[in-house]
This record gives sequence, structure tokens and C-alpha cells, in this order.
Amino acid sequence: ILLASGAGPAGREVFWGRVQADHDQWPPDKQRLDLHAIEDGVFPHKATAAGWDDEGGGASFRTKPQMRVGSGTVGCVFPHKATDAGLVPSGSGCQTAAMFEVRPLTEQTWSDLEELFDLPGGSIVRGCWCMFYRKVGQVSVSKAAGPGHKKELHALVRSGVTPGLVGYADRTPVGWISLGPREEYRKLERSRVMKPVDDTPVWSIVCTFVAKVHRGQGYQYKLLEGAIDFARDQGVRMLEAYPVDKPERSHDDFMFFGSRSLYERAGFREVVRRSPTRLVMRRALRPRASAVLN
Repeated sequence: ILLASGAGPAGREVFWGRVQADHDQWPPDKQRLDLHAIEDGVFPHKATAAGWDDEGGGASFRTKPQMRVGSGTVGCVFPHKATDAGLVPSGSGCQTAAMFEVRPLTEQTWSDLEELFDLPGGSIVRGCWCMFYRKVGQVSVSKAAGPGHKKELHALVRSGVTPGLVGYADRTPVGWISLGPREEYRKLERSRVMKPVDDTPVWSIVCTFVAKVHRGQGYQYKLLEGAIDFARDQGVRMLEAYPVDKPERSHDDFMFFGSRSLYERAGFREVVRRSPTRLVMRRALRPRASAVLN
């Protein structure tokens, strides 16, 4: 997963804490793992003149099985899995994989959010523009209320606030995740389900959205991963979310909080439940190793 870029060591490009060429340089909370304790573990490999070579000296671990060839936004991926006998192909032939990245919502990316929300299946976000939880009292998210909320969100962006991140697959906007300091979401204070658990300073994740045409490709989880890395880079030490947890499937339009399984997969743990179908989950974030050394 490639996340918004910046300068890196030895001229390499860093994507929100991931070093593209060195997969053993993970953040502290992604420690190396015992292959025998994990299903479908994989060592990333790359093509060299001498054949397949492991990336990261043979000791780094990735949870997504793949060997990749090529450059640019789409590479050739050969899925493999780890067994007692070593790496074994788990698929046939070359598969293409879209490059995914997240970018903060700014004036430069505002038009991308407009494009994303205008896609089919976005009626809820077009009425809300992620302003509902920033207000108190009665707040409409109807079609008629949408233009006003849009202006308010745009004004926040122009003032220098980063209210969320836009996700891109091959440079096409495919998803959105809204997060920020809990105190900016004023409606949470009076919520029976989402009211504060304690006095711990937290950032809240209040919305995650993937356009209908792009669903089913894992982009919601990648958005969450990007949000975790972004929050860590802002010095955040605790992230909080309010997912849905019930046996039957909800309509996609009403899953903007995400599911329990989504957050559990990303390392969040339940801290309190005040509703049969909703809960509060948290994930503690540690500084990057480089930040600690500095």
C-alpha cells in the first residue's frame, strides 16, 4: 500500500511511514511475526537479473502475499504463501494491482472529493458532507441541505483545517475517511452511544466512504490504514471509532461508521458498549522509531 509521499532516506520515497523499497522498515506496531503462527504469510520479492530476490534481506514480513514486477501505478503481482517448505505460489500467472494512496483534503484535492461524492451511491455523503457531527441541535442531511454543508466543509478546508483524507486507486478518487480531534465533532459530546469514555485525548473517525463502483476491493481497509498513519504523523496517540456490530448486514449507505471487523483487523479493541449494535473502539499509536530517535 502506497500512502501519501514525502522525502525518505537515501533518496527513497516514503509513503506515510512505508518505505517502498524496504519492507522491513515498518512502524514499531508492525513487528516481525512468526510465520508458523500466521496463515498465508508472505515475504515480498522483486525481480532481479539473477532471478527472484527477497526485499528486505529475507527477514521482513508482509500480511499480503505478493511478488511484484514493474513500476508505475500498476505492477505485476504473483501471490505466494509461506509453508514449511518455503514460498509456494497461491495463484496462477500475473495479476494487476492498483496503486493506492491517501491525500489530505486541501484546496488542491477538493475537486477530487467533489468528483467522488458525485458518483452513484453517494446520496448520504452528498447530503451530509461530513458536517453532521460537527454541529449541535437538529441537523438535516437531506438533498436540500447538501449545498449548505458543502460550503461549510469547504470553508473549513480554506481555513487550514484538514477534515479528512481522500483515497486514490491509480490516481482516481475512490474513497473518503473523516477524522480529527474529538472536540471538533461537537455532537459526540451529547451522544448516548459515543459520549466520552474518559479524559484521554483522542482523534475520532466518524465516517468512511467508498463509492459504489469501487466497493469490494478492500479500499475501506486501505483508507483506514492511511488514516492511522496520518494520525500518527500528526502526533496522535489514541484513535477512537464507533463501528456497527450486529449479525445481519446493514445497507451500505448506513455503514459510514464501518464495521467491528474492519477496525479489529486494523488493531482496534472494544473499550465500551452502550448499544446492542454499536460500540466504541480504540487503538493506541506509538511514535515512529525515527521520531523517537530524533
